Amino acid sequence: MLLSLALSCTSPEPTPPLEQEESASEGHWTKLDTLAFGHADHTATMLPGQQIIVLGGFSDKVERVDVPARRIRAASPLPQARMNHAAAALPDGRLIVAGGEVYDRDTRERTATNTVLIWDPETDTWSDGPALSTVRVDFTLSPYGDGVIAIGGKDGEGAVLGRTEVLAAGAWLEGPAVSPRHGHDVDAWRGGLVITGGRDGDPVGLVEHIVEGRTKLLATLSPPRADQVTLVLDDDSLIVIGGDDGTDVLADVDQLVDGQWVALTPLSHPRSQHGAGQVADGRVVVFGGRPVVASPDALPIRDVEIYEADGAWREANRQVQARYEGVTLPLEDGRVLVAGGNSRGKVILEVSVYSPEPKPPRVKQPEDTAPPEPAEPSEPSERPPAPPGLPPGI
Repeated sequence: MLLSLALSCTSPEPTPPLEQEESASEGHWTKLDTLAFGHADHTATMLPGQQIIVLGGFSDKVERVDVPARRIRAASPLPQARMNHAAAALPDGRLIVAGGEVYDRDTRERTATNTVLIWDPETDTWSDGPALSTVRVDFTLSPYGDGVIAIGGKDGEGAVLGRTEVLAAGAWLEGPAVSPRHGHDVDAWRGGLVITGGRDGDPVGLVEHIVEGRTKLLATLSPPRADQVTLVLDDDSLIVIGGDDGTDVLADVDQLVDGQWVALTPLSHPRSQHGAGQVADGRVVVFGGRPVVASPDALPIRDVEIYEADGAWREANRQVQARYEGVTLPLEDGRVLVAGGNSRGKVILEVSVYSPEPKPPRVKQPEDTAPPEPAEPSEPSERPPAPPGLPPGI
């Protein structure tokens, strides 16, 4: 049989929750908790212990999602509001935040930056890191060797970048060249990193693999696409789901086999800027997204689909709140979490989790009845014998 994340939204105004709607028997959604702030064009990064750090986006606010405890609490804010940045976990468990745009909330001006910040979860403090050699906006930052690698994006003038740089031993060094792109996906795959989608004016079709310090062309997606979801599954296969070709939103689902793309059963609903993940039983769940290209008035897709072993997409239970541009993260127990997102320009605060198991049945509470009168205690006719080893009368 036949996973990753990116996150962006466009308005800090939250949207009210919708009633949960159970429309099918496949899986169920549960609310983990609610973010305190409306983040947009932000990041969400998994740290050890299933601690997810949501930060930035028109804001200096930082929130810590404790998945095992099912709660969200505030962390120390950023020194300045930041958006369209990138973030990644460092090998020592700290969080690195790089580039993007510093946002002035008074003037509403954005200034592209190459500055780097590092957050220590043990002390909840921020410190300055070594600055990127290039100003970068809308790029990716991924674990690479003993450090991280910054790939693509746009510079301060809006030019699309094909350069990479690697943080190693406290300094940024030039990395392997890639095709210019921004807004792309990067996933760990076969000892390296696979890069798919994104835009360089138009959507990009080249799929590249960075491994052993070099970039290799794997294949070309047809049609080229952006705002797709790229998943690396448990069997090490690579699939690309949906997206748009610059004109139309796609229902295409393609799997890379021996360097060639093989078309799988298309989605029931074309989607872009959606979420997807592989759940504990090996199936793939797809949810949310836009039905048309970048239309601010289009409602997000509420229907959820799950890919079965027989190659068919079947309806699953709808999200608690439909959204696009949310962050999707796989959890250790095989569930899939989605944080934030957007719905017609309004930011969604709810953090929800999809589980492939049916929703547990509700236990009907008994009607209120008066408790029975306690029985009058009866006096024993004689004291029971003492347990062995104790003197009588104890």
